[in-house]
Amino acid sequence: GWEKLRQGQNVASFDMKVTAPKIPMEVFWDKGQVFSEGWHSDLSLQMTEGKIKFSKGQGNLRLNLVEGRLEVQEQIGNLTIQTFKGQSLLDKNQGSLTVNNHSSIYRISEHQGPVELRNHSGSTTLSKIKGGAVVRNVSGVVSIKDFEGSFEGEFQKGALDAKIGEFQSFKVTSDEAAVT
Repeated sequence: GWEKLRQGQNVASFDMKVTAPKIPMEVFWDKGQVFSEGWHSDLSLQMTEGKIKFSKGQGNLRLNLVEGRLEVQEQIGNLTIQTFKGQSLLDKNQGSLTVNNHSSIYRISEHQGPVELRNHSGSTTLSKIKGGAVVRNVSGVVSIKDFEGSFEGEFQKGALDAKIGEFQSFKVTSDEAAVT
């Protein structure tokens, strides 16, 4: 009975569907999956391990994921994301984007709005970005493709691979990073 549950064996699982008026929501979830489609208010989510998927919503999102997969698509509003380990796919979003990443792999595409990225050792691909970016990178790899706006980068180690298109301004400082 309880001893098996305490040891993590045969743990019950459940699905929870939330239907609520347009009010801000905070979710704290240890392990599992959280999906949202069409949520039209601010939302804050903290999760230890699992999968997060948001699509077609409006409002500010604040997402914290220690380990797992994160997907945000067609969101209108400011995004603040903190990740440690896993994969993150951000596609066709509008608003300011702030990412604090330790070692996750990011793909950010078709984003409209300013991007601020703090990256420790993960890899990030920015493609079809309109709105400029500020990148602070410790030892990860950052790749840029089809970019419109200004770019400012500070790289200690790691690498920057930029396919320069229509940058308004491009400024990179590097201690030991490879810049191509």
